[in-house]
Amino acid sequence: MSDINYYQAYKDYFWVWEENYEVISIRQGSTIVYTEELKGIIKALAENGLPHFGSLLLCFIAINKTAMDSLSFIENKSFELNEKFGYRETSYRASFDFLKLLQSLPEEFKIGHNRQILLRTIFFGAHNRRNIAKSKNIAHFLNSRNNRLRIPLEIELKQKIYDYEFSLIEIISRKFPTAQSILDAMAEMPEMAYEDLPELPSTSITERTYKDFVEELMDDASTFQVGALIKPIWAGFKIPIFNAQPSSQPLGGISDLSNKGSFDKLLISEFANDDLVFLSRVANNEALYLEREMPPVSDQFQRVILIDVSLKTWGTPKILAFATSLAISKHPKSKSECSAFLVGDSVQIIDFESKNNLINALQKVSVGLSAQKGLSEFLNLNKQNKKLELFFVTTPENLKQAEINKIISENQSLFKYFITVDLWANISFYRNKNNAFKHLQTINLPLKSIWKESPKKPIEPLEISTDKLESPPILLPIPIKRSAFFQDEDQITYFVSREGLFRIVVKNSDAVSFKGCELIFPRLHVNSTNNFQKLSNGQQLFISINHQNKEASIVNLSTRQYARSIFREWKYNFHSLFFLDNDEFVYRFSYSFDLFYFTPNFEEHTIQITKKTEDVSESPKPNGPILGHNQIAEHSQNLRHYSVLKKFNFVCIDEFHQLVFSGHRLGLLNNNCFFDYCGLEISKKPGFINSTPQNGNKSFVFKDGSQVLVNSNGYLILKSSDEAIPTIYLSSVVENTCAMATEEVFSGMDYFFKIPYIRFQMKTLGTIRMAAIKIIKSYTYLGLDTINNFVKDAPYEFSLYMELASAKSMVDDLREIGMEIDYLSDCNEQNKIDPEKFYKLYIQEFINRIVNYETRN
Repeated sequence: MSDINYYQAYKDYFWVWEENYEVISIRQGSTIVYTEELKGIIKALAENGLPHFGSLLLCFIAINKTAMDSLSFIENKSFELNEKFGYRETSYRASFDFLKLLQSLPEEFKIGHNRQILLRTIFFGAHNRRNIAKSKNIAHFLNSRNNRLRIPLEIELKQKIYDYEFSLIEIISRKFPTAQSILDAMAEMPEMAYEDLPELPSTSITERTYKDFVEELMDDASTFQVGALIKPIWAGFKIPIFNAQPSSQPLGGISDLSNKGSFDKLLISEFANDDLVFLSRVANNEALYLEREMPPVSDQFQRVILIDVSLKTWGTPKILAFATSLAISKHPKSKSECSAFLVGDSVQIIDFESKNNLINALQKVSVGLSAQKGLSEFLNLNKQNKKLELFFVTTPENLKQAEINKIISENQSLFKYFITVDLWANISFYRNKNNAFKHLQTINLPLKSIWKESPKKPIEPLEISTDKLESPPILLPIPIKRSAFFQDEDQITYFVSREGLFRIVVKNSDAVSFKGCELIFPRLHVNSTNNFQKLSNGQQLFISINHQNKEASIVNLSTRQYARSIFREWKYNFHSLFFLDNDEFVYRFSYSFDLFYFTPNFEEHTIQITKKTEDVSESPKPNGPILGHNQIAEHSQNLRHYSVLKKFNFVCIDEFHQLVFSGHRLGLLNNNCFFDYCGLEISKKPGFINSTPQNGNKSFVFKDGSQVLVNSNGYLILKSSDEAIPTIYLSSVVENTCAMATEEVFSGMDYFFKIPYIRFQMKTLGTIRMAAIKIIKSYTYLGLDTINNFVKDAPYEFSLYMELASAKSMVDDLREIGMEIDYLSDCNEQNKIDPEKFYKLYIQEFINRIVNYETRN
């Protein structure tokens, strides 16, 4: 396929070029992608080979905000083409299941630079892709507007094209069966930047002192090694601070005299000496010459530091290179402009203005043996700039490479200084003088003593202090952004979302009648590896490892206890796995006999991680029952979603003595409680009682001490300064009836009513096994096979959502046939009351307390 044919559009297909090839749109529909954005994506994908263009556009559609309507249109269009071409129905369905899986990913992974990483992850190693050389030519073709105008008009769609583009999506769906598998693969995708090189920017001097910046680097474990080296480099190096251009302004005075110069600049007084003395003074460099001193003017040079990040600079040399570059650019007396670039297989601009930018830059590496490509790319774009002053930081070995020396010799006027760093912490400083390296200085840094006081990376504490993870007395609305669904043997479904681990509540009479959900474990990162296992006694354990900070967390889903620790040896790999050995989580690295045993201590909230090196005598048990994307889609169809208030600007009480939350008034209508929109400007009206926002608008405090706490999971907490008024919980749903509750009372929509989660402990089995199965079946929605496994494994535990009265009756019936069984509930069953009664008893009293205090004061 030629470069021009890759972008060929087809008659009656789902996409079309528009606006003179500046936009690709769905036929008679919304925009898929603008050409400017497409160029960057194509260029990035070309580095590993381009997939079929139509397959790429299908994934673009799935991650766009209009994905729902667009995918429906394409399904209908594809149905017509299926009848025409006879495409396999199963493959067609698998393709669209995967596109819907992409659509369900969290929004932050589908925008900005993450959008490019997502597409690169999906199509990495894709089937039937173009070779890399051909792909780069195809990517380059799109850059020219004239080239795009040469793309032929629409032609008839061939069955071969249609089959290829949809079958590729089907093949990819086998590689990524779940949303979590996509996110895990994205975490392992190396950072690459192929954007066009921007113009050299000028770094601005911030108001904070350089001392503050260096100390900030030293306080963070991620940047300590670099930050700790800056001051020793300042002390040891004579860093060129100022580079002035000469002017011809004469100053006069003794400063203009020199003992070197041309003979036409000899002082006239020298000729007053006799010939022998005159010749002696000249021969011994004692004669005086008139050399006008050239005063400095404002520095016009652009100082640019090029840091070699090729393979031989990895490790200690790279840390030294970054520390030296920071020492030069951030010296307290340096006033000149300074920019920094990483050179390897390509060139990337970096920013030293913040700690986070430095952390990102330290993670960027190149797998090439030489920085030749990156240097050439930079110099080709900037060789006409005569104001550049280049510092090249590399290793001594790399500086001796023939290709590097060739580039330097061809651009001698631009390179002013060379800095070499090595494994033994030697930093050498050279100056380009008359096209030759002049050694200025070498220092050796005692890394062991400098890095001795390295701070340990802190573990961010969870915002809980009890032995068990508590949850509010109402259920939460199910979040739209979800991943990693899995289901236990009791047919209770769990999922991971941005806010943590959730459990979906089902009515005990109907396993597919979902209510809201419970937050089981807070602040669980979406970019994590998760596993679920059941112990021999029936208790359920969930383990999660955060890819970013390597924090391992284990939660006992039966008792709601937790433990956590840092797993510093963590390395992600698709072939690595968790399995259960004697009721302990074990993690095994792929192709290795290294086993890590995780022993949680729930009383102290810690995990003991023990490393063992041994062969695995038995095949590891399979991972927990994580659902496939077809099952996720089936669950998603049965789930109900509600819009919730998350971001709050103000909380106040209006002239009607009603609570107003960011323009939404809480009130009663037809004996139901609603959040009714009343406008964002309402808080500015005179006579309103306003609260003071705190903690980033997560809490609002009135003058009497009463508080409104905002939880982004979809509920509000009202805490009165009057201890007689119990804590009130409100579901913050809009455009629908909300729920209200205290620890003892519930009112409002049944969707949020919290059914007790009851843990049954079967200690001994009675004489009549079938009778026990029959009794449990009559009270629960569990299948016979599941109940049979419970009964035969006694002593055993299992957990269900069940009303307390039903649980008590089931236990009484089982005890009558001889079974020894107990049950425990995680909460008390609440009494349901009328919404109007609840509002008057609790919410109105909460408001009255605040109003009375304001009136008295």
